[in-house]
Amino acid sequence: MTRATTQPKKSTKPPVNGGIPNEVEDDIGNIKQDLTNLREDFSNLFESIGKAAKTKTEEGASKGSDLADQFGSNAKETQAYVEDQIKARPLAAVGLALGAGFLFAKLRK
Repeated sequence: MTRATTQPKKSTKPPVNGGIPNEVEDDIGNIKQDLTNLREDFSNLFESIGKAAKTKTEEGASKGSDLADQFGSNAKETQAYVEDQIKARPLAAVGLALGAGFLFAKLRK
């Protein structure tokens, strides 16, 4: 199987601009336009990436803030519960503290 190769058509127009054929001038113009379009596309792409990154960062910061608020609320509730239990059973709280201190001292040796 043989391939038929086609030769580019030779310009019948006379060369301009110091001997450069018109077809080459047209190709150069097309390449310049393609490069301009490519620059614009990259600019738009990087702008979109920047906006997406900013959005994700804001979402992450919002979630982090919500978690910190929730943790603070839970800590306050736990503190209030412990204080109430100590007030309700002061001798048990003192005994528990002594036992935990003794156990901690033994583990440190």
